[in-house]
Amino acid sequence: MSGISAIAIGGKGIRPNASEYTAAGTFSYTVPSGVTSLEVILVGGGGGGSNFNSGCNYGSSNSGGGGGGSGGYRSTTIAVKPHEVLTVIVGTGGAGGSVGSGDVCDYGTSGSSGGTSSIASPTSGNTTATGGDGATPGWEFNGGPAYGGNQQNSSPGTRNGGYGGLPGGNDGAFGGNQGSPTNGAGGASPYGGFGKGGDGGRPAPAGGTGFVSIRPI
Repeated sequence: MSGISAIAIGGKGIRPNASEYTAAGTFSYTVPSGVTSLEVILVGGGGGGSNFNSGCNYGSSNSGGGGGGSGGYRSTTIAVKPHEVLTVIVGTGGAGGSVGSGDVCDYGTSGSSGGTSSIASPTSGNTTATGGDGATPGWEFNGGPAYGGNQQNSSPGTRNGGYGGLPGGNDGAFGGNQGSPTNGAGGASPYGGFGKGGDGGRPAPAGGTGFVSIRPI
């Protein structure tokens, strides 16, 4: 099925017997015979970066765009029954903000939030990793930052996505570095390069696609 692969993640090598979903979309997973537990990893889609403005910063040439927040991360074990069918959703990366209307104050727009990645099980219910927030555009002040996914969620096995970086040199939390002297970087990927927040800029990049891994244990 498209979007499913066995891949090396973060230098750890191939996860044995894992089905790993790397493309945004909806998929089905059938639990193998004799399996009652699954080890799952989910990453939400990254939020899109925002555009900077031109000519609106009280005499300055522009204000920087903010970086989008990276997707949330969840690693946990879920109970299942043999042969039940799970619905797997991989969150899409949020779109980057668009260029403004071309008026004297060319504000641009905010980035879109990333999509939530999830696994729906008839036995265990929904397991999710939320997408990162899209960044706000530059205006009279520099744009951003944006929150990472799961920012309010303290469940075991959950890690917040990184904040998108403020423009002008401030770093985002969890390793989101500045993108340039004027634009903030997106929050760093929480796992394997997936779910990174889009950097601020013009054009503003989209956030990274989420990720789901399922392994029988």
